[in-house]
Amino acid sequence: MKTLGIVCAGLLAACEAGAADSTVELLSVAQDAATKNVTVTYRLTGADAIVTLDVLTNGVSVGGVAFVAGDANRLVSADESAVRTIAWAAAKDRPDEIGPLGDAARVVVQAWKPSEPPPYLCLDLMHANVGATYYAGPAAVPGGVTSDLYKTERLLMRRIPAKGKRWRIGSGLDTGDFPSWYVTLTKDYYLGVYPVTEAQRRLIRSSTRDFAKTLADYAAAGLLTPAVKVAWTSVRGSTIGAAYPSAAEGHARTDVDAGSDLAYWRSFTGQNLDLPTDAQWEFAARAGTSGAFYNGAANAEALDEIAWTKENAQGVVQPVGLKAPNALGLYDMIGNVYEHCLDWLTLGAYEDVNGTAVAVGGDVTDPVGPSGNENNWRVRRGGSCGEPWNSIFQMAYCRVRYLSFDNPWNAVTGYRLCVELP
Repeated sequence: MKTLGIVCAGLLAACEAGAADSTVELLSVAQDAATKNVTVTYRLTGADAIVTLDVLTNGVSVGGVAFVAGDANRLVSADESAVRTIAWAAAKDRPDEIGPLGDAARVVVQAWKPSEPPPYLCLDLMHANVGATYYAGPAAVPGGVTSDLYKTERLLMRRIPAKGKRWRIGSGLDTGDFPSWYVTLTKDYYLGVYPVTEAQRRLIRSSTRDFAKTLADYAAAGLLTPAVKVAWTSVRGSTIGAAYPSAAEGHARTDVDAGSDLAYWRSFTGQNLDLPTDAQWEFAARAGTSGAFYNGAANAEALDEIAWTKENAQGVVQPVGLKAPNALGLYDMIGNVYEHCLDWLTLGAYEDVNGTAVAVGGDVTDPVGPSGNENNWRVRRGGSCGEPWNSIFQMAYCRVRYLSFDNPWNAVTGYRLCVELP
């Protein structure tokens, strides 16, 4: 066994009230000369933390390491008496690249506060309730963010840094059709890197798994496109789930119907997944921009870089992830398919999480849309491959609330998943 250099990255920010900082004490890092396997041991003290692993050579990350076992890329309990172990099958991960890592190799083990987790969260759709996996950045995602794995057998989500930011939702036109408000969101949240695909929806609603199926099989079957013809009530349900933003009697506002898509998602993954609110969707779509489109598009050619429209898709839904993402690494936020949001549509007062109405142009915190059903319309966002580009320019500002009947059965309507942080 050869001992390698180590780097320990501990949690610097204060932990939650009453808890000590998490501290990672790296004990050993070694590589077996014959198998090239790398073994890391460490101790986590203080508070529970999400622990991530990265491997550097000459100061550059080797990229996502897929074949990792043990106490890495997940939530780990702090215990000063426990020695934690990470095993990386380096040769299996990179058979053509990894030899002896050498003296320039460094292993980075980092602890993250659970309320301030890493940028990427990944959920396994092949094995039930195995817990979330976390990655410290896009380079750390095994196979890369655009791998078909995250369009089929895994759900990859991006942390959206929204907490405490005040911004303007809407086009800024302040007309009857395009009202706007100043919004502050009080929590970060994770949002799907892609809309839910046909492959993912079929998996989550199935009681069996075909472990012989390859990623190429999904692609050949045309299952990398967004799930479509999905009614809002199919996602949340038509009784308990449809009460949102109110709560059905004896239930919380976040509860959904048995048999709904979200009931399957929550049962299989153990995560409280939901649709995003209109404000959460728009904040993530804008990714810090203030124009109509997140790449500054001002003509058809510029819009073609980020969106599938009637002109470049001929009205046919396309596989996800083929157009350029926004600055947060989210794909297909504009065009391809409409995406459901939680809110009822409003062209009048907006309501915050406490049910307080805020007139157009005012400040609202954590908006949930109107409490009542004004027109039997739920919000859809983003436009679709059936819209001509000039129509999207007129209607599909990152903020426009598409008029979507409560139970639409629309050929180009799907959804993207969200989970709020504490």
